[in-house]
Amino acid sequence: IRVRLLYLDEHSSVLLFNMHHIISDGWSVGVLVKELVQLYLALRQNLPNPLPAQTIQYADFAHWQRQWLKDEELERQIDYWRVKLEGSPQLLHLPTDRPRPPVQSFRGALEEFELESELVSKLSKMANSVDSTLFMVLLAGYQILLSQYASQTDICVGIPVAGRNRRELEGLVGFFINALVIRSRVDESPTVGDFIEQVRESTLGAYAHQDVPAEMLLDALKVERNLSYGPIAQVGFALQNLPIEREGLSFGGVEVAPIEFGHVTAKYDLTLMLTEVDGGIRGGAEYATDLFNGSTIERFLKHYISILEWLV
Repeated sequence: IRVRLLYLDEHSSVLLFNMHHIISDGWSVGVLVKELVQLYLALRQNLPNPLPAQTIQYADFAHWQRQWLKDEELERQIDYWRVKLEGSPQLLHLPTDRPRPPVQSFRGALEEFELESELVSKLSKMANSVDSTLFMVLLAGYQILLSQYASQTDICVGIPVAGRNRRELEGLVGFFINALVIRSRVDESPTVGDFIEQVRESTLGAYAHQDVPAEMLLDALKVERNLSYGPIAQVGFALQNLPIEREGLSFGGVEVAPIEFGHVTAKYDLTLMLTEVDGGIRGGAEYATDLFNGSTIERFLKHYISILEWLV
């Protein structure tokens, strides 16, 4: 971790943190900020370290994972994915503004949008009526739209999972996140309700077999690699519905606000990233600028909203 404090003037400073993703994830940032606030307040009042001693460290988790995820358990989870992903398409053929380069550059940009609270409320009620979650309904709409754009009915979407399935891990800084694949067949569900049920079963199955690290799974399944696109899934989806930690953003006479640096990378060809905020949803589409123009993604997002309105 690298830290630098820049003094702008008598009342303003910028605190920069640089952490490699291999030792941290989005959850870790929240842990770091929360503990930094607690330490700052304690130091100002000349109090001892207020942070409780950690009962475990990330190394303990890594050791436990190695001991548990092997032999029968490892094979059980890999077998699930081997069956689930058998015969899945290597590439989602989305129409692009430019030819796919032979090697990905991962240059990207972000196109932002919002879902109104009224629409989100209707989607939530719909999810409850079909024994699903808002995440599953939003993902179903995304997969339907991808199917329309690509003229393919077999759709694989990558989703992140927090990987912190034990309470002891909630206060640790580390890389716990994993990537899963949700595969759905749009042509195998005659109604919207049937398709959402299919997405629900795929999602629950993925969560129940989420422990195999993505890179280990790719090796075990002997997935063919290509430098011009990602393996198995070239599109992603994420919904952040955990409460944002706002406590401490104004503390001890200090006002804190994040600095936006802009968006210049893309992990997938296209990723829909959503966050629940005040009853509505704000989000954006992270896209590969080697493939798409901003106007194309803006049109895609308008079509996504139309699909969601059609769903309800």
